[in-house]
Amino acid sequence: MDASFRVLWFEDNPKYVGEIQDAVQARMHSYGMKLDVKMINNFENGNIERICRELRQSCSYDLVMVDYDLGVRDLKGDELLKRLRRSTSISMIFYSAKNTRTLRELLLEKGVDGVFCLARDARLAGEVYSIVESALGRVVQTNYMRGIVVSSVSHMDRLFTDIIAHALDELRLKEPSDVLAGIKDGFLEYQKEEREQIERITEKTLVRYISKANFHVKTKLLLELLNIEGSSFSDSFLAKVERFIEEVGNKRNKFAHTPTEYVDGEPRIKIDSKVLGHKDMKEILCTIREHIEAAEQAIVYFRAVPPRQ
Repeated sequence: MDASFRVLWFEDNPKYVGEIQDAVQARMHSYGMKLDVKMINNFENGNIERICRELRQSCSYDLVMVDYDLGVRDLKGDELLKRLRRSTSISMIFYSAKNTRTLRELLLEKGVDGVFCLARDARLAGEVYSIVESALGRVVQTNYMRGIVVSSVSHMDRLFTDIIAHALDELRLKEPSDVLAGIKDGFLEYQKEEREQIERITEKTLVRYISKANFHVKTKLLLELLNIEGSSFSDSFLAKVERFIEEVGNKRNKFAHTPTEYVDGEPRIKIDSKVLGHKDMKEILCTIREHIEAAEQAIVYFRAVPPRQ
């Protein structure tokens, strides 16, 4: 599960990073979030250029932190920030034992803006957390929480599977034949509950049960009704619905049940044997928005169509 706030941190002192990370993490527990820090202490030009290139292609971080004194002679934090700012627009923190006014003047000379300047003193952890907390407020909004909840269920599902497999294969807590019988009984009980629900459906409760129907049943009914209505608008919308089923609907369960994986330290999800990157995610979002707008237009259209006599 990727319920984490990801920080790209340029600092030559691992102990100092660890101290600040622990202090900020302690305050983040109330959000149930993890502070995921990637520390960079290799400031060779080739490594910095690689990082900048990756940030331009796809930035999976929520915050960048840069110390002024990086422990090398030919690169200071203000010059590094200039290069980083050209690559991404995410929030950045610039800190130093120098006073904050001096840090702002250094950035102004380099033409770098939109950076928090903080003093490297006892208050740094608290000030960093204040900046992090303002971003976490967005995480607990509804649409973000949907994704986190779905991700957490898929993550727990995989963990439960691993525990059960170990209990059966290694600990031999139960015979496979007994497990098989239990699973079959579980399926039969579920089917019994489904049949009982079907028997409660009447014309008076039809709309309520349509709303409860699964995606496959609902889209099949919609396609049938569009064919019956038969207008040119329905034909056009029919094609969009079929495309939505193929491009988005069929991925829904895969997104819901596929745990997040980390590829080279980056959170990724694999659908149909393909690891989805930043570009793939953008294309899916654009497709979803296109289809939602089409469905909203369809509602307006069908509300204006007179009923059949």
